[in-house]
Amino acid sequence: MVEQRGYTGTFEYDPELEPLAGHVIDLQDEIYFEGECVTELKSSMHRAVDH
Repeated sequence: MVEQRGYTGTFEYDPELEPLAGHVIDLQDEIYFEGECVTELKSSMHRAVDH
């Protein structure tokens, strides 16, 4: 799990697609994020939540 400003994101690894992909679970809207590594995944979630 990844957290940003009180929001929680969960993520999975898809061996066929390679990148990590996740979504924010605290919202009715769907916010998705992805990254090639955990650092990119966290940055992607932070940008998505802040946007």
